[in-house]
Amino acid sequence: MEKVGNHAVVMNDTSLSTIIFPLKGIRNFEVFLPQMMARVAELFGKHGKGFDGSNQTVVILPRSNRSIIGTMNDAKSFI
Repeated sequence: MEKVGNHAVVMNDTSLSTIIFPLKGIRNFEVFLPQMMARVAELFGKHGKGFDGSNQTVVILPRSNRSIIGTMNDAKSFI
């Protein structure tokens, strides 16, 4: 990860459910992904929902990707 900020916004692209994930001490994707998936599973569990972490597609997009601006604006308003 280049120029990592303090937090990542993790979003379900269907529901726009959004999680703010702290990036303190995380400097590469190999560390980020398992921690992020565990956090998502934890939050699903708190709401009584199942989460199959091995059956997910994860896409990492830079903030500069103009195709997600609308979704990111929605996420910011939800946050």
